[in-house]
Amino acid sequence: MSAASPYDRLAELGIALPELEGGQYSYTPFVSHNGTGFVSGQIPKHDGGVAFTGAVSDASGVGRAQEAAELSALNALAQIEQAVGLDRVAQIVKLTVYVASGPEFDDQPAVAEGASKLLGAVLGDAGRHARTAIGVPRLPKNATVELDLVVGLREDREAPADAAPTASAALERVLARAADAAPALAALPRRRRAELLVALADALEAERAALVAIAERETGLAEARLAGEVTRTAVQLRLFAETVAAGAHLDVRIDEADPHFALGVRPELRRTQIPVGPVLNFSASNFPFAFSVLGGDSASILAAGCPLIVKAHSGHPELSDATAALARRVVAEAGLPEGTVQVIHGQESGVAALRDPRVRAGSFTGSTHGGRILADIAASRPAPIPFYGELGSINPVFITRTALDERAAALASEYLASVGGSAGQLCTKPGLVFAPTGGGFGEAVAVLASGAAPSEHRLLGPRIAAAYASGLDAVLALDGVELLVPGAIRVDGDEQGWVTPTVARVSLETLRAHRELLAEELFGPFSVVIEVPEGTELAPLVDEFIEGSLTGTVHLGRREAEDGWPAQGLAALVQALARRAGRVLFNDWPTGVAVTPAQQHGGPWPATTNDSSTSVGTAAVSRFLRPVAFQNAPERFLPEELRDDAPPRLQRRGSAAGDSLSWGKLALPG
Repeated sequence: MSAASPYDRLAELGIALPELEGGQYSYTPFVSHNGTGFVSGQIPKHDGGVAFTGAVSDASGVGRAQEAAELSALNALAQIEQAVGLDRVAQIVKLTVYVASGPEFDDQPAVAEGASKLLGAVLGDAGRHARTAIGVPRLPKNATVELDLVVGLREDREAPADAAPTASAALERVLARAADAAPALAALPRRRRAELLVALADALEAERAALVAIAERETGLAEARLAGEVTRTAVQLRLFAETVAAGAHLDVRIDEADPHFALGVRPELRRTQIPVGPVLNFSASNFPFAFSVLGGDSASILAAGCPLIVKAHSGHPELSDATAALARRVVAEAGLPEGTVQVIHGQESGVAALRDPRVRAGSFTGSTHGGRILADIAASRPAPIPFYGELGSINPVFITRTALDERAAALASEYLASVGGSAGQLCTKPGLVFAPTGGGFGEAVAVLASGAAPSEHRLLGPRIAAAYASGLDAVLALDGVELLVPGAIRVDGDEQGWVTPTVARVSLETLRAHRELLAEELFGPFSVVIEVPEGTELAPLVDEFIEGSLTGTVHLGRREAEDGWPAQGLAALVQALARRAGRVLFNDWPTGVAVTPAQQHGGPWPATTNDSSTSVGTAAVSRFLRPVAFQNAPERFLPEELRDDAPPRLQRRGSAAGDSLSWGKLALPG
């Protein structure tokens, strides 16, 4: 490790950052805005009290006042470390020191030296700063010194190539805090865990306006979309609170002791689920609230009773820090361990955390390439851990001739809205639409799109814009590709991409010839309509072109949905989609994912790394639990949910004594 690390310097100086206390007033101790951090006023607090009080009256008090300034600066560094990490300090831009001074004392700069030297000793050149020292008659709590900082933060929130070693000390503290918090969170009564989730939802909604403003600036997503996403995230937290309070996630099963068991004497068995321990969640770029610091995966992790470590996405670092600060405040007010919710930055830090044995599971929302790398890391550990990645999805749609005859224009309108919503940056965007040749769907799409000039929408970041432009060029250069909607991409002076939807049409033969490009997800507002000759069996097309998908959709005519209508081919299509997708929709579009108990948001590879799980809906919490059975256990050693006096609303199932004698002998359903 380089000696340039602030953590090394602290170690060499023999200095430990102080533990921070929760604030009692309506302000935030640290705020980051446009790459600049602002540290609120810090006084020389130590062990719950103010270590240096009273005014400096003459030169004899300078030495003591310098110690007060040094301790205040150390508290300021602790605020930075808690909020974003000392490794992200690019420069201390400005130090302002207020010195409680007698009427004759005028050497405030000498007092400020205590803080300046401490900052330089810990941060090196990054600790050099502009400074103002001011004398005042009295300070809060009768403190001798109060100071505040303006801090320049690294512009690239993904760690630079050499940042992993310098960040290792901070990461170690994050991992240690998470490990320390795990037993306390696992033992936390379900009601208190539910109260934490509700408090997080309330705090998120209370700060909606400020958070949405940050998200809009960082991501380019529309204010209305982001405000709705805050609501979705809050609803998700409250849904999990209900689930936890009811104990529905525990899947409690109790088998009574049975001396007449079919296989001999059966012991009493009581089975429940327990938290796996600290979980690392890699947040997403395209959902800065719903799949980020307090999004669906995070809500599932906290609902399970696991400490949460979030690897923030580089596309919205300031929002991630602001949301993390909100979460830390709620956690502190609830009296829960500091390691309950933590955020780290940088790819190298995320990978290092995933490899650490204290992390017991991982979750991810993002690209197939990135998710596969992380899944392989999780699987290759000496003790492999489960890794739940939600990756790429093509989301095929099949439209019948009858449906087109009834509502071609409406289907075209709904399709364009689904493709273009959020600039096509949704994992459920319909990427392939199979429509009958001559049914008029492509023509309806083209006519509708030509009737009004589409609005430009910004893509999430320069890398996504570059990838979209490259992928679009490659597809449109193929032989047999016809443009139905000639969209556009414009790159501005900041290398941000501004796009309008593009829709292409190909034949089934062209799809077969170029499936490696046409049947792969292109992240952005692009989709392909495939013309399918009349009489083609549709189910085999699913097996031929769809490897694995989050969704599959069928648009039917009214009569096709009724009993008695010949539906053999359609039934086979639905069965084929169910084999390849996690959610099968009828007469709807996949870009709406309801946050509700029965939701399934997953699917076979490459949609996810684990097709037996979901990242939305109450079943999502089971990813971060593991089952434990207690055999012949005395009541006093059982978890609350397994005891005879468990709350009556707790859902439990199992087998009573004597049941085994009738297994398979009663009338079976169906």
